[in-house]
Amino acid sequence: PSEYVKGGEITLNISPTAVHKLQMGNERVEFSARFGGVARQISVPVASVYALYARESGHGMTFDVEPSKPAVQAQAEGEPGAPPAALPAPAAPGGPTRPTGGKPRLRRVK
Repeated sequence: PSEYVKGGEITLNISPTAVHKLQMGNERVEFSARFGGVARQISVPVASVYALYARESGHGMTFDVEPSKPAVQAQAEGEPGAPPAALPAPAAPGGPTRPTGGKPRLRRVK
């Protein structure tokens, strides 16, 4: 989905609990997911994947990306042929970063 693209890249959480109908093949990674409450069918060419990493530990690996390959193809459910959206985002060096801020707070709402 183009509204989630930052700097021509997008990070996708494709854990089995976050998506439906996850299929990982030699050519494509395909799954259904909700973005802002809208169900979408996502198809990512394996050649466009820059990195895979575990959010919990930050461990993973990066790959070479061929610039001539097509970008991520996102399409709303029931709307085949949507234009490509973006390339998957790279993992940050040293794993994902946590937002900096003050002390965490718990607030009770009645």
